[in-house]
Amino acid sequence: STALLISFAFIMMQLWRIPSMTLKTVKKKVLLFGGYRGTNYHGLQMDATKVKNPNTPPTIENELRLALFKAGCIIPSNSEDLSKINWSRSSRTDKGVHAARIGFSAKIEIPQQLVDEFKDNAGEGPQSFPTLVSSINQYLPDDIQLFSCVRMTQGFSARSGGSWRAYEYILPLRLLQSSADNQALSDESLLEKFNSYLLQLEGCHDFHNFHRMKGKEIKYRSRRKTLPMGSRNTQEKVDFS
Repeated sequence: STALLISFAFIMMQLWRIPSMTLKTVKKKVLLFGGYRGTNYHGLQMDATKVKNPNTPPTIENELRLALFKAGCIIPSNSEDLSKINWSRSSRTDKGVHAARIGFSAKIEIPQQLVDEFKDNAGEGPQSFPTLVSSINQYLPDDIQLFSCVRMTQGFSARSGGSWRAYEYILPLRLLQSSADNQALSDESLLEKFNSYLLQLEGCHDFHNFHRMKGKEIKYRSRRKTLPMGSRNTQEKVDFS
């Protein structure tokens, strides 16, 4: 009987070491903000049907999926398909593209203790979980990091919840030099010429060829916000078309 008691005590001690067995969790809808260098990845989005294939190219979302699972934020039965936790991203990037700030919404498992601690110290602002962010980041590679985790309403979606997106493109000035030019233009002249072309894209235009939405589904808004070339200050313009 003594041997059985010792064996039972040993087993209980091992179970105590497993976070999922020791921490009571509650499922909450959250918004995860993060950033990454996409050099080593084949884009952001993962293919859930190829998770078990060892030859599948690495993606940002697959690294996030693994880190969330290891941190106890996803139960095993939901760990291979992010759609099971209502996963949504604010935008997508292609192979080799970086993101300075991007949002992901999902219903994840959060330790009840963290939720209770916030209620005890409730103040102004949304409910955030910095301790959880640190726990997830320890399982992420150095080129992917989460910045914050904020609790959201059950119906929130990162894709539809974003009101604007900013993109920055970098290209060599030599690509702007046309072979039709009689002489090489200065850097300032090249930028001025290129910006004059980009100005034609501002305003209200029909860009239906650039997306899957049908023309009859497009809803034009009377007030639009545009970001003039060379400026980071948002300027509001009124469109009467």
